[in-house]
Amino acid sequence: MKPPLDKGRTTIFARLFKGRMDAYGTEEGGCVRVPQWAWPTYEQHIEDHLHGPTTMGVYPMINDSGQDWVVFWGCVDFDEGDEISFIHARNLWTVLDAFDITAWIERSRSKGYHVWVFSSEPISAKRMRHALLSACDIAKAPTKEINPKAEGFFHVDENGTERPDWSKIGNYVRLPYPNGWEETHRRCMVDSEGNAIDASTFVDIAFPCRLEDNELQPLIDLYRPPKTHEFVHNGVEATTDDTLPSTREMNATAYNAWKHGPFEGCDRSSTLWKLTKELRKSGYGFKEAMMFVKDADKRWGKHHLRGDIDRLEKMVAKVYQT
Repeated sequence: MKPPLDKGRTTIFARLFKGRMDAYGTEEGGCVRVPQWAWPTYEQHIEDHLHGPTTMGVYPMINDSGQDWVVFWGCVDFDEGDEISFIHARNLWTVLDAFDITAWIERSRSKGYHVWVFSSEPISAKRMRHALLSACDIAKAPTKEINPKAEGFFHVDENGTERPDWSKIGNYVRLPYPNGWEETHRRCMVDSEGNAIDASTFVDIAFPCRLEDNELQPLIDLYRPPKTHEFVHNGVEATTDDTLPSTREMNATAYNAWKHGPFEGCDRSSTLWKLTKELRKSGYGFKEAMMFVKDADKRWGKHHLRGDIDRLEKMVAKVYQT
């Protein structure tokens, strides 16, 4: 293996994974807000991630002069186990390569793989997401974890105009090549056979091979919005799982969210939050709501996979305390 990245390559690494400057993700799943976080501070955090004791995650969606949500990279996460995830990752890599887009496969920290693409210019989060959704559709790969996970966050101002809501940050992705990755050969890019690629080689090849916005257009042209289903809950149907409370009291929004999962444009966290609020509106108590939310989370693969059910319980409690 080559020695750790020198100063020049560290800067290039930071540019490849450029993201939000006022917040970063922790190894434990938390978010650290940093007021007035400038580029030198960002580079220092990257330096600490690569060579020091503190790993970090980056939020992809950033402010494009207050006009739109943009990204400099996209990432698809497959976490269904090493063997099947690697198959999905290679299939997606093959599809992207067929569209002349350079992609990178990363062996993630536990039981799966990420597929990364990098841009030389800011690209609309919507365009990046639609392109990756199309590529996954062609590759017949799961689309549960595509970053950016949303096309943006918006609010309606006093004039009724929809504007970007920069107070929201979305979800982050943990960066590859943390200090000590050589010990496990995880959280590093790999070749088509699964062999680790050292950080220097990755940086040297990835930076000049970044894509331009127009190169995504062929995939975007193939994008088809998911079919919308008019699920109507008539207030009579009951769940077939007798370990759960009856669904008869659920309003339509709660029922559709619980039964059918996150919808296009909503990640799992926001859908769980919405489900909880709608369960409360429907008249369910805290314990009953907790049972439904845990059931949904188990099927969708969020907190149960991470072993942080306590956070799920705190979320439900917060809804019922307000």
